[in-house]
Amino acid sequence: MDEKKILQYYDEIFRFSYYMTGNEEAAYDCTQETFLRLIRFYGTYTEKRKFKAWLFRIARNV
Repeated sequence: MDEKKILQYYDEIFRFSYYMTGNEEAAYDCTQETFLRLIRFYGTYTEKRKFKAWLFRIARNV
């Protein structure tokens, strides 16, 4: 997947993290951890799944 396509989700993941935590600083930390896990586990992603849903599942687990 293209880096630009992945980064287009940054703002959405941040907003989701802020909604879940209610704290801006914690939301930044969660967003960063989400993208670190994305890099770490990208090899487990299968094209059958929707990328956005997979990424938001990572964010929810963070």
